[in-house]
Amino acid sequence: HDVSNSSTRGPVARSGHSAVLFETEMLVFGGTSDGNLYNDLWSMDTDTFVWTSVATPTCPGERAHHAAAVMGLNMLLYGGEVSS
Repeated sequence: HDVSNSSTRGPVARSGHSAVLFETEMLVFGGTSDGNLYNDLWSMDTDTFVWTSVATPTCPGERAHHAAAVMGLNMLLYGGEVSS
């Protein structure tokens, strides 16, 4: 993955997102806040607690309340609520 922005601020507060642990990174995708759906991917280094916005070559649409899992080097998403 491409690291595009590092900070300690991290993503906006949200619910309905997914989070998975991969080695020393917690990956957070999507979710909802104030009626907005997100399709952003963030990584938090569990050693330093620094958040990084992750650019992806392909990205699913905005969604919330979906499932996620790590398989090999990939984060898989399934289902969820999407905008109409």
